[in-house]
Amino acid sequence: MEQLYTDMLPLCSKLIGVGRGIAGFAATWYIVSRVWRHIANAEPIDFYPLFRPFVLGFAVIIFPSVIAMINGVMNSTVTGTAAMVEDSNKAIAVLLQKKEEAIKKTDVWKMYVGETGSGDRDKGLVIR
Repeated sequence: MEQLYTDMLPLCSKLIGVGRGIAGFAATWYIVSRVWRHIANAEPIDFYPLFRPFVLGFAVIIFPSVIAMINGVMNSTVTGTAAMVEDSNKAIAVLLQKKEEAIKKTDVWKMYVGETGSGDRDKGLVIR
């Protein structure tokens, strides 16, 4: 997936540029229209509701940097979980080996499989 990301991001740069332009224009238009309405109604301009579209527009304008930041955070998460999976796989392999050794000690395994693979049918006739 990482290779696909590095291959596709340059190919999508023109589309990202168009999207950034449209989103930046839309955010600016929304903010300007809201400010114009406040001015036209002779009201004080309330900047808090305009903060969200401003931040969203800014994030879209600096989209490649935002994606790089998200990838930086997620890359460390991926590295950490990959290490956990590796340790988990080793622990499971050890447990499976112990289980196989325990199964080989049972009378049923000796009767049906045995060391040769053909089993020992005489061991099945033991009456307890």
